[in-house]
Amino acid sequence: MSGYAIDAVHDVAMRVGESPLWHPGEQRLYWIDIAARMVYRLDPLSGRQRSWRMPSEPGALARHAG
Repeated sequence: MSGYAIDAVHDVAMRVGESPLWHPGEQRLYWIDIAARMVYRLDPLSGRQRSWRMPSEPGALARHAG
């Protein structure tokens, strides 16, 4: 049986981090914390993180054309 190694990419306190989305054009990782009504963005090269509080619980993230 083979095992898996899991490494944290960023240390941020949250209730539950979900729905990771990699944006290849931006080279940034997005994810949500539904219970906290937050959307997060991480630039893994610089380590800079940005977050936005949503007016209601976000359900998921998806990219769109345009």
